[in-house]
Amino acid sequence: MKIISSTVLFLLILAIDCVAAGNVCIEAESAEKVSAPVIVAEAKEASGGKCLEIKQGAGNPPKMTNGEAVIKFHIEKAGDYIMWARVLWDDECSNSFTAEIDDSAAFAFGQDLTFKTWHWVKSPAKLKQLSLRAGPHNLTIKNREDRIKIDQVLFTSHSSFVPAGTEKPNQNITALATTGTNVTGKSEQK
Repeated sequence: MKIISSTVLFLLILAIDCVAAGNVCIEAESAEKVSAPVIVAEAKEASGGKCLEIKQGAGNPPKMTNGEAVIKFHIEKAGDYIMWARVLWDDECSNSFTAEIDDSAAFAFGQDLTFKTWHWVKSPAKLKQLSLRAGPHNLTIKNREDRIKIDQVLFTSHSSFVPAGTEKPNQNITALATTGTNVTGKSEQK
């Protein structure tokens, strides 16, 4: 019984620690700016019923390098973060996108080997681009490969946190931009 109680207590502490870590989860389709070949598309298995998508033949650099989606988010506490994205890849030629945070160097995101199912992918380890200051930020998702879908993006400072299924978005981008308040009701400094 003590082992079970200790395990439950450990998991409770871990859960509280994850919340305290300031996870930021955003619906990808809430991007403020979306330009072709990136589009907002219906996706019944996506958390909000929609996602960002680059359809077959619509992207595929180097022939076509334009197209992006800009997602605004807010970090409450400066630090080193891990970026996760809930994605659906078609195959090994359609399993990544280019990401850029603020004006930092762009980096390839994805390239894992899970196909035809929604899953979470973790950013490459120790990216200097993920050392974030407190305050507002822009994540720009750029055209890199076609036949990809992006449902949610999550930033966490908790190294052992692993998202599962769909996560509850905790930043209302419209409210954040217009009132300075996220969905948790915390006032954001502008």
